[in-house]
Amino acid sequence: MKKYKIAKPMVPEVPLLRRGEAETLSEAALSEQALSELSFEKIDGEAEDYKNVVVSQSLFAGCSFHKCSFENGEFANAIFENCDFSGCNFHNIYLSKVHFVNCKGLGSLFTNGMFKDVFFESCNLAMANFDYSKLEFCVFKECQLLDSNLAYCHFKNTTWDKTNLSRASFFQTPLKKQDFTTCELEGIVLSENPIELKGAIVNTYQAVDLAKRLGVIVRSMEE
Repeated sequence: MKKYKIAKPMVPEVPLLRRGEAETLSEAALSEQALSELSFEKIDGEAEDYKNVVVSQSLFAGCSFHKCSFENGEFANAIFENCDFSGCNFHNIYLSKVHFVNCKGLGSLFTNGMFKDVFFESCNLAMANFDYSKLEFCVFKECQLLDSNLAYCHFKNTTWDKTNLSRASFFQTPLKKQDFTTCELEGIVLSENPIELKGAIVNTYQAVDLAKRLGVIVRSMEE
């Protein structure tokens, strides 16, 4: 599996960060004032509106943003640890040098997003929607992306490491040079004529399963 080197987020040490509150995000979103060098710990937001929020060089730890909206927001040089974004709206989001560790985003909306140097590690993103997004120098390591939507996406130098992509939709997404050899691909959704697979890198077992999608009958030498 080919791994691409991505830029790490530049976030000051925790003692150097100012403490942020839920109101800090809300006020910044309303005033369109950018936030920087803040630490958000155990923030609990329910259906809050954080549209257009801009945050950089900050840490989010143990936060819950259930069904909140971050539409048109921007995050750069940020770290999210043990956070829950389930049901959130990240439509048209811009992420640069962001690291998500052990986070949950069940059914979250990431459509039309721009992801640059973004690392998802041990995250549960089942049923998340990334349709029409661009991902450059991104990593999905040991993540759950079951039943997710990755249609009409553009991947460039993206690493897929031991990630479960069962029943994920790659409809009209070119998979050339995408290495899925350590991942689960059972039941992925493709076009009727699966041109998406051209140039994709898979292991032997995956190739046999995908060949069936093309109407190819695979037999062993003993048969």
